[in-house]
Amino acid sequence: MTKAPGSAYKNHSLADVREEAVDAAIVALSVLAHASESQAEFEAELNRLMGEKCAKWSEKVRSQKDLAE
Repeated sequence: MTKAPGSAYKNHSLADVREEAVDAAIVALSVLAHASESQAEFEAELNRLMGEKCAKWSEKVRSQKDLAE
């Protein structure tokens, strides 16, 4: 349905895929929270890492679109 890597075998609806994505995000946030000494550190690291990772992801998506054109 979404052609996301690793999702074809499950034959889920789009709503199911979205729910699984949120579940994965919650697990990732839990790991980050457990690896943080305080709420402030968790929030700072979340903001820092999301900024870095989203910028990297965005650049990759842009470059893939450029290749497709």
